[in-house]
Amino acid sequence: MSPLLARSAAARPGAPWRRRARALLAPGAWLLAVAVGVWGAALVLALLRHGLSLAVLAPEALLSFGRVAGLALVAGLALGALAAAAARASRREPRAPRLPAPVAGLALLGLVALGVLHVLPVRPGPEGRPDVLLVVVDTLRADFVDAERTPHLHDLGERGLRFGRAYASAPWTLPSFGSLLTGRHARDHGAGVDPEAELGDGRRPLRADVETLAERFASHGYQTASATTNPWLGPGSGIERGFARFRNLVQDDLVLPGTFAFTSRARFASARTQTERALWLLRLRDPQRPLFLMLHYMDPHRPRRPPRRLLEEERRLRPGREAEVAYGASVRAVDRELGRLLAALKQRGRYAPSVVVVTSDHGEGLEEHGPREGHGKSLFPEVVRIPLVVKPAGGVPPRRCDGLVSHVDLGATLLSLAGLPEGLGEGRARVTAEGACADGADAVFHAMPSRPPARDGLVSGDRAVVWDHPDRWQRYDLVRDPGYRSPEGTEPEPRLVEHVRAQRELGGRAGPAGLRELDPELVETLEALGYLQ
Repeated sequence: MSPLLARSAAARPGAPWRRRARALLAPGAWLLAVAVGVWGAALVLALLRHGLSLAVLAPEALLSFGRVAGLALVAGLALGALAAAAARASRREPRAPRLPAPVAGLALLGLVALGVLHVLPVRPGPEGRPDVLLVVVDTLRADFVDAERTPHLHDLGERGLRFGRAYASAPWTLPSFGSLLTGRHARDHGAGVDPEAELGDGRRPLRADVETLAERFASHGYQTASATTNPWLGPGSGIERGFARFRNLVQDDLVLPGTFAFTSRARFASARTQTERALWLLRLRDPQRPLFLMLHYMDPHRPRRPPRRLLEEERRLRPGREAEVAYGASVRAVDRELGRLLAALKQRGRYAPSVVVVTSDHGEGLEEHGPREGHGKSLFPEVVRIPLVVKPAGGVPPRRCDGLVSHVDLGATLLSLAGLPEGLGEGRARVTAEGACADGADAVFHAMPSRPPARDGLVSGDRAVVWDHPDRWQRYDLVRDPGYRSPEGTEPEPRLVEHVRAQRELGGRAGPAGLRELDPELVETLEALGYLQ
């Protein structure tokens, strides 16, 4: 501005107020531009580092954008007010700081990235074979699923098939996912902690000769994607096999603030982040091919940090011990995000033609059998009983399936619902092609094959047996004692002995070459999550 024009502007009434207003607002705009610039730069760096196929970091940055921008504006207004006060005290006219060109460029980059994220639609799938969405909620007990606490999951069950007697194959994550994705029992597929090593020193991946569910879907033309957030499920576990897009976000993957559920020792992606990751993967899909997507929620797992509003709601509606309240609030958080995901599918016309299955890898002990129960240490029903809800493509009349089913049956069931050959491992489809309940298993088995003390369990009819090796047996009447409180017998169970012997022979093919050393940082994360003591 020329000196003449400047003097003319200064002479106009109100010009000082405009200058003061600009000086007051300029720091806020400056800091907002810096925040947008940093956000955009972090997004671009994430894409360069991980590639477009792993661009699930982008929506996580989007989640934190609003919080960062708001804080920048508040801080900027505060700085502007302080600058104005200082100017008045010195009797000088306040001056608005100029925005450096590099910061302006970064801000423009961030705004462009934000716009790209908003305009990318969730792509529709092809006609023909259905999309398959498998949702696994870590540490979700069957008895915490009801109309009040989990309305969206309950509603999904009311519109599909609810399995009342579903069991995990193991009481902790890695062997349970192994059974879920291979159709093989926990003693057979190889995934777990090496029994020859001290606890925490090594882990075993899935056996190399075992086919996974994702590999089977991929062989039939499906595109495959996974969004998990548990340290046991990272690369090298074998869980990633068959997934064209695989990302397990934990600990060191924190890129931007406001994205993860923070703890003092470990981090995992929040339910909100996981839902955004799923929606982002749906945006990246090939619209000409069907999709198999596995989504994993971690919030019910320790350490729990549910939103305060949900914590207060749980405390008001379901008063109890603080451990139960925190767990229930975390379950509510997951159900809220599940509802958001299903609503997005409905809005885009992808809900009805898709297969949707929701289950858990295992449950959680909340001191029913003593303090520090958690999971991974017992085969009690609160740990091995899991929810299982199935919605076939096109929908079916609601039904409750009362037959026995376990993780080993899930892969065969999903393949059958997708119209593919169902043979996978030892599992059987527990839903017919017409969407009705199929016959349940005669017995289901679960095991702790690689964590001392070794335990195996069997459920058949209204009887359950737990074998603590080498010679402690406990039998339970599920009608009289569904919570495993008072064992009624201690004699061996021949079927369980024969099953364990057969599975040991099968699993023995993995050999010592399956051992992988655990990274020390991973050990620290597992200890913080309660896996290692």
